[in-house]
Amino acid sequence: MQITITVYHQAVQAALARMAQQAGHTQPLMARIAERLYARTDARFSAQAGPDGQPWAPLKPATRKHKRGPLTLQESGRLRAGIIWGANATAAWLGSNQPYAAIHQWGGTISKGAQSRLVRHRTDAKGQLLRSAIMGGAGLVFAKDSHKRAQARWFAQGAHQVRIPARPYLPARADGSLYPADQAAVVAEVNAWLATAGGSLIRP
Repeated sequence: MQITITVYHQAVQAALARMAQQAGHTQPLMARIAERLYARTDARFSAQAGPDGQPWAPLKPATRKHKRGPLTLQESGRLRAGIIWGANATAAWLGSNQPYAAIHQWGGTISKGAQSRLVRHRTDAKGQLLRSAIMGGAGLVFAKDSHKRAQARWFAQGAHQVRIPARPYLPARADGSLYPADQAAVVAEVNAWLATAGGSLIRP
């Protein structure tokens, strides 16, 4: 998912238009805006809270047992590491290159059809299934094709739906507008730029 950050703020837009006329090159400012929004987005993974300051919806107990780490949305770290940003002379954007980024940002329902699959679990020399620390020691250890000590079993699962709650981390709402705190951060960057250029400051 990649979204374009649009600043719905007349004063900011007017200031950018003046700067383009005076300086003729606003890409450095756009890059500063995108980089600052990126830093704020990255910080939310540590704070475990959205752009509005509200904590993310907690994981269900069953899901929590399967996680390898204590932080939500960071089991593999790919979502956080996949946040990308960019800029040109007229726009700054921020997004993610992960296919599941949108469902975590906006929430939604995933429909899964009935399926069955062959699963291999590792065993010890006596043929007993090995246990892992997952699920309080009740979890099984998956076996690769190269593991000779393994037990193969078929597992069937009926059609079902999984509800993913919204845990927003990007600074834009569904309509593309910025959250107030992120908009204030953008205005602060514009004002800092205007101050060095001798322009008039704007209000958030």
